[in-house]
Amino acid sequence: MEAGLLAKTGLNAAGLGVVTNAMVTDRDVGAPGVPYHVMLRALLDALTPAAALATLQRATRSSSAHYLLAHRDGLALGVEATPGGFADLHLTDPDARGVIVHTNHAVHPRVAATDVGVWLMPDSVFRLQRAQRWLDTHDPGDPATYEALLADHAGHPTGICCHPEPGALPTEQDATILSVIMDLDAGTLRLADGLPCTTGYRIVDRSTFLATGEPGP
Repeated sequence: MEAGLLAKTGLNAAGLGVVTNAMVTDRDVGAPGVPYHVMLRALLDALTPAAALATLQRATRSSSAHYLLAHRDGLALGVEATPGGFADLHLTDPDARGVIVHTNHAVHPRVAATDVGVWLMPDSVFRLQRAQRWLDTHDPGDPATYEALLADHAGHPTGICCHPEPGALPTEQDATILSVIMDLDAGTLRLADGLPCTTGYRIVDRSTFLATGEPGP
């Protein structure tokens, strides 16, 4: 999460939730197009999951990214996007449990661009393995499953709950500074404002605001 950015992750009054994973391919060369963060904000204006997908399809995008779209009606879709238009979107449906798992590298077999995400973030493949195996053995419908997963230290310090790596240059140290779990039915978010292993989650109830536009109690 970069400072100063609005609506990179969120849910809206129509019951749509949007989260994302950064990706990098050899096609990320700064070509003109809709910037990544503008694309995310546009998705949160969609009233339906289909409208969100149409927003991605209409755009000529400047950056690679994975967009995870979900709706309170139980609909979800993962979209791996490389710079370009409609032909550069690759869709992933939820598995039989209703689960989509993604980290910071391309996994769709038809992505034509050369993915360099694993070169930049080699831990991405191991975080994906860990998340998939965790959800194989824990209830994917229980928020506690995700609270524990997002605090997981397998591969420490570069695990799912990422800590600064000792000895790395200050400009190359990464850390998990925010984790979010959304309940699209209830209009609530569980937020960990920092390392989830130590910060813990607090519930932010946006249901009143989403229904009326007025702040809740």
